[in-house]
Formats: sequence, structure tokens, C-alpha cells
Amino acid sequence: MEAFTDVLLVTANVGSLFDNVGDIQNEWLQELYKTIHSHKPKFIALHFQEVGGKDYMANMGHADHFFRNIESSEEMKDFDRVCIYVDDQFQAEDRFTALGSLYFIHKTLKNIYQYDFNVQVVQKGLHEDPLDYTRPVRTEHDPHLDFIHRVKVDST
Repeated sequence: MEAFTDVLLVTANVGSLFDNVGDIQNEWLQELYKTIHSHKPKFIALHFQEVGGKDYMANMGHADHFFRNIESSEEMKDFDRVCIYVDDQFQAEDRFTALGSLYFIHKTLKNIYQYDFNVQVVQKGLHEDPLDYTRPVRTEHDPHLDFIHRVKVDST
């Protein structure tokens, strides 16, 4: 018999959450948690653009706190495997994308493999190396198009 898994896929431009830390960020998180509670997904993928906000040089420090708040929240306690990828290397303007992705895997899911399906996800992990050096991620910055960036999954 075929088994299906409930998933929640969210994509959001979160720049204003870092530019106005406080109420707007808390309200956004409460809406996220309400959505998770009502849909009860077993796999959650959050894809963020504009991590760090418009003034990312000043605000990038808020990003780590924001992601750790989500990961450690009471609402996420049943997701025992987490992968977080964040491009916070704003000093490298020719490669900086301001993208972030968080993946949450519920404790009831078994045999979970990441990207190339050869490496099983067995724990929580924050990839703090620049995205250029993270094996399953390849970033591209198009210098001809301001603020348009792409993240591709490396198939090798």
C-alpha cells in the first residue's frame, strides 16, 4: 500500500521581519505556527528571500536568532531532524544571495535521505559554512540583474 506524507511548503520574502524585529516578526511566527498546527504536516520546507532585510549588513545577526527561535520553539518539538541553510556571506557581494532554507522532518518519518539520497538525515544540523562550500547547495548570482538570485541543488 502506498503511503503519503503531509507536507507544508512555504516561500516568503522575509526582509521586513529583519528590518522591524519585534511585533511583526512575532506575528509572522504565530501565523506560521497556527498553519503548522492546523495542517499537521510531517515535512516542512521554508524558503526565504531577503534574509537579513534591506540593511542586511546591520541585520544579519538577527537571522541566526530568528532561525533558532523557530527550531527550538514548542510548536516544532515533534520535528527531531532539521536542516538549515542560510547565505549570510554578505561580504562576498558577487555571490551573496540572501536566501535561506529550513527543512523540518517529523519524528514519525523514517528513512529520510537528503538531496542525493545517499546521506540519511539523523539529527538537527545548521550548515554555517558559506553556501558555496555546502555540498548539496550551489548558489548563483547574476551580476546583470540586481537582487535576482538562484539556488540550485547540486546533482553531483
